[in-house]
Amino acid sequence: MEQMTLAERLAALRKQAKLSQADVAEKLSLSRQAVSKWESGKGLPSLIAYSVLSSLYGISVDMILSGKEAEDDHTLPKLKNQQFHEALREARRHRKISQESLAQSLSVSHQSVSKWESGKAEPDADHLIALAELLKVSLSQLLPSADTQPPVPPKELPKKAPAKKPIKKETPVQVEQPVEKPIETPKAPEVPVPKKTPVPQPKLQTAKPEPVSRRQLLQERVRLAGQKERAAKAALSRSGVKKK
Repeated sequence: MEQMTLAERLAALRKQAKLSQADVAEKLSLSRQAVSKWESGKGLPSLIAYSVLSSLYGISVDMILSGKEAEDDHTLPKLKNQQFHEALREARRHRKISQESLAQSLSVSHQSVSKWESGKAEPDADHLIALAELLKVSLSQLLPSADTQPPVPPKELPKKAPAKKPIKKETPVQVEQPVEKPIETPKAPEVPVPKKTPVPQPKLQTAKPEPVSRRQLLQERVRLAGQKERAAKAALSRSGVKKK
């Protein structure tokens, strides 16, 4: 076990417990793909997952992470039933080591140690083992049993994309505009027009011209000629031209 990598130990411990990846995933409320990544070296369990695996396989966290047992430091009673960031802070203060000195020993930044002790971040497996060695405590003391740990956060569960619902095109509702009816002006009652009775017109009796005799025609011609001659003489006299 000690010569194995963390990924190999996780796979060996699971097979020794006669559990499938799906069984382990169900116990930790994770996906099977998450457990598969641990055993292939593509991912690492969280601190809470180490505690649950310790309880599931019946071994210490030290055996899971380093492959060997480590003795507890009984001079640190305050570490019992505490969360990791609380236990880390108490163990560092008990050893009278500053955050800067601890960060320098681990070759990490001061901010990294500060985040570990405030619960804003978690160290990886290698830094966990190094912390236990520097603080002279067992990993089981830094990572209490699963009974004192909060449940596995749902953020580690694979999020399934919500199924897209087909968008129904809504037919626009046509609002009928009220038709304004024209105001009807009351019609005046029709007065019957009396029919005109046609008045019979008297028939004009055309007098038949009396027959003109030839003699009368000659007399009329002589009269007309005389009128023309007298008219011509009158015109000459007015113009002052004497007739020769």
